[in-house]
Amino acid sequence: MSCGCSVFFNSSPDKYHVVFRHLQLLRKWESRERKKARDYEKEKDREKERKTDESKEARRLKEFFEDYDDERDDVKFYKCVSVHYV
Repeated sequence: MSCGCSVFFNSSPDKYHVVFRHLQLLRKWESRERKKARDYEKEKDREKERKTDESKEARRLKEFFEDYDDERDDVKFYKCVSVHYV
């Protein structure tokens, strides 16, 4: 039973090609991992920015609704709708 490792230990000239190919694949894999790490950081930054924007919007809406007075502001925001208070 051969695991394919015997290529590294025999004295044939093919072993250098196998080692070279292994190094190529390793560099390609390391490059892919670096790219994925950068993508992950960018995604994390985008998510942080989104949460920041979301919290700003929530604070803005909270202030708006805390200061909102139906009798004063309904006329301004509902111009086309007939607003009648009983």
